[in-house]
Order: sequence, then structure tokens, then C-alpha cells
Amino acid sequence: MHAKNNPEQSATLTSAADLPIDDFEIGLLPLFRHFTLALSGKNPKAWQLAYGLAAERWGAPIGLSVAHEIGQLVAALENTRGSLPNVQDPLCINARLLVTLDEEYFLLMVHHMRRDETADAREAVWALTEGLTLAGFIRQALGFSARYSLVTPNVSRPGPALRIV
Repeated sequence: MHAKNNPEQSATLTSAADLPIDDFEIGLLPLFRHFTLALSGKNPKAWQLAYGLAAERWGAPIGLSVAHEIGQLVAALENTRGSLPNVQDPLCINARLLVTLDEEYFLLMVHHMRRDETADAREAVWALTEGLTLAGFIRQALGFSARYSLVTPNVSRPGPALRIV
């Protein structure tokens, strides 16, 4: 599960700073790692750390929602590819800014989906799912990315405004 235990995977670690991701996306990395460890059984209570980190980073209303959706996304990924992704130890200081290939593909998938960059998102999904694409995983990933999208919706007229009277 951990990249440091797999010599083949260790050679493919990338610095998160080299990826075209923003602060929101880098904040997803520890959540992705904690939920993966929780589902693997290696640290069954790691999900609690994920929720705590998310609430601390984005505040409870947004953070808890983000954590919940990342947890669902990790579970959908496991169902799609039949295995959990290879992740770094989220509590290891030396591993914090290094990502495995699976972590890189996850971050790139979210990055490109949030920007509606379909071709690049498709490539990241293909790599992350090891060529398997189940509708449930795609739906989950697209739903998450749409909620936290960076693409401005094309609105022809402004919606109703709330006013205090």
C-alpha cells in the first residue's frame, strides 16, 4: 500500500510541486491517503483524521462535505479497479509532498475535471482506473468536480437575488 514499501513504485515518486494543481487540490491529497488506508484495513480509523483535516482546512460545512465525497470516490475507485490505489503514508513528513503514480493520476483527474478539460481528464481517469471505467466511478468523480468546479457556468440572465428587507 505504501510507496516506500514497493521499490518499483518508489522510483516513480513525483514532487507534488511539479504538478499543475492548486491549493484546493493539494488539500485533497491527505484525505485521499487517509481514506485509502482506512479502506485497506491498515488504519481503520484513518477516516476520522480525514474528516478532521478537511474541517480544519475548509471549515466544517465545506470540509466535511469534501471529506465525505473523497471517501466515496476512493470506495468507487476500489470497486472500479478491484484494488485500492498505492498511496504514501499521510503521517510521514518526508512523504507529504511526494506522490505515487496513483496519487498523481488522482490529482490530475480532479484538476482537469474541475476545469472541464475533457481530454486530459479522460487520460488521468484511464491511468488511475487501470483502463477500467465503471459509470459509478465516473459519475462520482464528475459530481465532485462539478461541485468544486473552476469553470464559470454560462448563464444568460442573473438568477434571483436575496435581499434583507
